[in-house]
Amino acid sequence: MRNFLLLIVFALCSVNAHAELSKHEQYTIDLMLSGNLIELKQAAQKIHASEIFNTEVLDVAAEVLLKNYPNVYKPQVDTFSWLAKAIGHSRNSRYSSAMQEVAENVPNKKVRRYAKVALKKVGAADDAEQYEIGMVGMEVPDYL
Repeated sequence: MRNFLLLIVFALCSVNAHAELSKHEQYTIDLMLSGNLIELKQAAQKIHASEIFNTEVLDVAAEVLLKNYPNVYKPQVDTFSWLAKAIGHSRNSRYSSAMQEVAENVPNKKVRRYAKVALKKVGAADDAEQYEIGMVGMEVPDYL
């Protein structure tokens, strides 16, 4: 019920806040905010396969990853690996510090490996504003 209410609130807010998003991008964000681990994985795979490089979409992916990586457990490993892979595929240095944090601190080896690869792809932090947890301005679900 909580996830359903969160989705309704997000949908109402997203009409004005994300007017520049395509329907495909908005759908991908909705999947990431659904609270469903399978849908989160689908969203990460869509970001990667469809080459979604919109920072609003990637910011949500980074937020979900940063919020949940410290307590990742076995059924979540593949999903959070896909999130790191999708963010890295963007090659956007905005996510350098986020990928470095995950690569240095995540307890799972597979997620760590994908975060390190993503860090190499996004490159070193440059003058661009770095993504930090909380910057999306919305609550993302816990996948714990």
